[in-house]
Amino acid sequence: MSNVCNCLYGFEWNTTSLTCQPNCDEIANATSTSDPTTCTCSDGFYWSSDFSECILNCSGIDLATGNLNSTACTCNTSYIWYNGMCSLNCPTIQYTTGSINSDGSSCQCFSPFFWDSTNLICSISCSAVSNTNNTIDFQTCQCSVPFSWNLTSSTCVLNCTQVANSTGLLLSGVCDCQDNYFWDPIQLVCALNCSATSYSTGSLASPSVCDCIANF
Repeated sequence: MSNVCNCLYGFEWNTTSLTCQPNCDEIANATSTSDPTTCTCSDGFYWSSDFSECILNCSGIDLATGNLNSTACTCNTSYIWYNGMCSLNCPTIQYTTGSINSDGSSCQCFSPFFWDSTNLICSISCSAVSNTNNTIDFQTCQCSVPFSWNLTSSTCVLNCTQVANSTGLLLSGVCDCQDNYFWDPIQLVCALNCSATSYSTGSLASPSVCDCIANF
C-alpha cells in the first residue's frame, strides 16, 4: 500500500508529515516555506490560509478600499487599479481629455477647464471665457447682458431676446433689429436709425434717441 497521495496543483506531498503542503515554488509571490502549512510572501503580500496563496495587502496601498483579487485592489471613487496602484480614472471624469498628467495625481482637462484637486473634477475657469462676470458651478459661467451660457460649447453666446428693439433672432452672429433700427456691434444694441428721422442731425443721443437740429 502506497504512502503517497496525489496533491492539488500548488501543493506537494510531505513524506514526513504525510500531508499535502504548499509548494511555495509554484505559488505566485511566495518566496519560501516558513512551515509545512504556509509560505513566506513577497513584500506587500500576506499568506492566506483560506485560499493557500499570497494575497496583496491592499490596506497598505493609498486610496485602495479592499481586494479585487489576489494581485489587485479595488479603489476609491474616480480611481482605478493600474500598474500596481490606484490611479485617477480620467476617462470617466467629465471634461478631461482622458489622460492623466505626469504627476500621476491630476487629469488633463479641456480648455477652458482646470483640474480641481479637492473635488477631483475639471472645473471651468470663467476668467478665461469672454463675456462672463461670475462662476455659477463647475461647468457654468454667468454671462454679461446680452449673453447667455451655452453648456455645449462652454461659451457665452449673444442672446437677442435680451436686446431692446430686436426681433429676438440671431442672424449671422448679429441681432436682427426692428424697423428703423440697426445693429451696433460695438455697444451690442439695436440703435435708432436717425438718418431716416426728420429734423435729426443723423446722430444718436442714445441708442433710442436721436439728436435733433436746432429748435427741435
